[in-house]
Amino acid sequence: MVLKTIRSATDKWTHKDGEYAFMFEPYDGDEVVALDCEMTDLDPQKAELVSIAAVKIKGTQVLTSDKLDIKLQKPESLTGDSIKIHRIRGVDLRGGEVLADALQQLLEFVGNRPIMGYYINYDITVLNRFIRPRFGFSLPNKTIELSNSYLDKVKMLMAN
Repeated sequence: MVLKTIRSATDKWTHKDGEYAFMFEPYDGDEVVALDCEMTDLDPQKAELVSIAAVKIKGTQVLTSDKLDIKLQKPESLTGDSIKIHRIRGVDLRGGEVLADALQQLLEFVGNRPIMGYYINYDITVLNRFIRPRFGFSLPNKTIELSNSYLDKVKMLMAN
């Protein structure tokens, strides 16, 4: 945790005058971004991105007109096993985006808003494996983990 804090501070300092300085500004709005990525593997150190989807949420309203839905070029590691999980076949990825372009679109879409998702740290870990080498920083956004909220609701329902 200390290393992550030091790395974030270093990233903020390094990029304070750069193209992505806005990513490190404190967020004071009322939107969050729901994010979900599909990958080729459950191991975040091996997984390659297949798709990136995000939508902005303002209060309790999902802004379906303000979304990102990117299919990427077919990664070499796309196998039948991974297709069973995310149901995205190689043919579905024809004409897919180049990873670097997709990541740039993601950064511009998310900005400095908080990011929420189900097991979001997995998605962030995989994204950062590709973002850091290309842009020189990891996603600095605050995250909101939804699996905990879901489990709390299930426990509450089971208790009643």
